[in-house]
Amino acid sequence: MNKPKPIPTDIGEYLQYDSSTDTLKWIKKTGNRGNIQVGDIAGSTETRGYKRVTFRGSIYKAYRVIWFLQYGVQPPDTIDHINGVEQGDTLENLRGATSQQQNRNRRKFSNNTSGFKGVSYRKASGKFRARIMVNNTHIELGCFDTPEEAHLAYCNAAEKLHGDFANFG
Repeated sequence: MNKPKPIPTDIGEYLQYDSSTDTLKWIKKTGNRGNIQVGDIAGSTETRGYKRVTFRGSIYKAYRVIWFLQYGVQPPDTIDHINGVEQGDTLENLRGATSQQQNRNRRKFSNNTSGFKGVSYRKASGKFRARIMVNNTHIELGCFDTPEEAHLAYCNAAEKLHGDFANFG
């Protein structure tokens, strides 16, 4: 993963975080760009769903700018959206995390066929396998008759092993 660019220290002279709307707003023009007006909402949404803002020709994730503006320090390399929603840039929804912690908070993958995070169907046995990733190692939690039983095993393990970063699906 590439290390994010530091947020320019003077960005607060140009942008302000509006917590009532969870948006960044321009409070000062950045030069001769006539399309930006004071009071305009800054940024756009990229294809993956994250909001981003362009400042002096560089693109920054909006949540990183919000962190900087609110705490007055460079954000950690990895910031986790607690609720897993990319557009959830409220300060209460952001927390510093390691890459591993952020991965624990992921939702189930879009190609998941069982319908439950941590659960896969084993065709040979006709059972549903539950497993969880811890420290880059899969831990087998067992095979179950139903996907719901397997998912319950996953949830119990995630709560114990992933703590505040547990995401059940």
